[in-house]
Amino acid sequence: MLPISVAVWHNTESIGLLCGSPASFRFARRQLETRLPVPMDRFFHPAGFVRPDFSLEESESHHAARVLRKQAGDTIELFDGRGRSALAEITLVKKDRVDVRIVQRGEIQQSPQPEIHLAVAPPKGDRFRWLVEKATELGVDQLIPLLTERTVVEPGSGKLDKLQAAVVAACKQSGRNLVMQVSENTQLARCLAEVGAPQGRRVAFIGDPQGEMFQPNMLPVGTGEVLLLIGPEGGWSEAELEAATRAGARRVRFADQILRTETAAIQLAGLCVWARSLAAT
Repeated sequence: MLPISVAVWHNTESIGLLCGSPASFRFARRQLETRLPVPMDRFFHPAGFVRPDFSLEESESHHAARVLRKQAGDTIELFDGRGRSALAEITLVKKDRVDVRIVQRGEIQQSPQPEIHLAVAPPKGDRFRWLVEKATELGVDQLIPLLTERTVVEPGSGKLDKLQAAVVAACKQSGRNLVMQVSENTQLARCLAEVGAPQGRRVAFIGDPQGEMFQPNMLPVGTGEVLLLIGPEGGWSEAELEAATRAGARRVRFADQILRTETAAIQLAGLCVWARSLAAT
């Protein structure tokens, strides 16, 4: 029996089914690849687009000129991290300088409500960077490295700067124009002091395997901010759980299994993003 190769022809008229040899499949794949839209390269320009002509920042210029080999006449997409984006044409390429001209401004990407603030005890190694990338892709507004009784990792300023750079890279990949903020290391008590403020519009959930199962309707109508608290792999102390409860945080679980810190953080953040989307429809 001949192997069957299936190819979807990317046009507005038909979807084709191709049966034949591996060589035929390779040909069909090449045809498909030439028809698929090529994602546009995105560059971060936090200074905004007030003037129509300007130079990209040094690091972005280097990436465009030396890594991506961009040339004058190429079209790229810019975003400022505050919701604005624009299409721009490259007008000049030098070794470490790329000039562009705005050709079309995009619609402002609004921040969904409520804002989601994820406070999590940093896991070890590259797992924290992975967490930061996924939280950015999901749409979390702020990530707070949380210091608890059993926190074992306290990122220094250099590490925090690298994590913020990872946020920008994740925004480029995901098409997000609002840059998630990575805050400084923060004590749990300081986070809890802000629960309920301002005017009761901030609600908080603390991950607890003994808590009630999280439900989308737990987000009250009119909530302005949601604070999510995820502890270290050693778990919360009983005193921390009691302090969170006194402050008004709701103990929730979101799986029947025991999750690692980064898994728990993304799981709860994803559920809240989902609940936020449901409330907006």
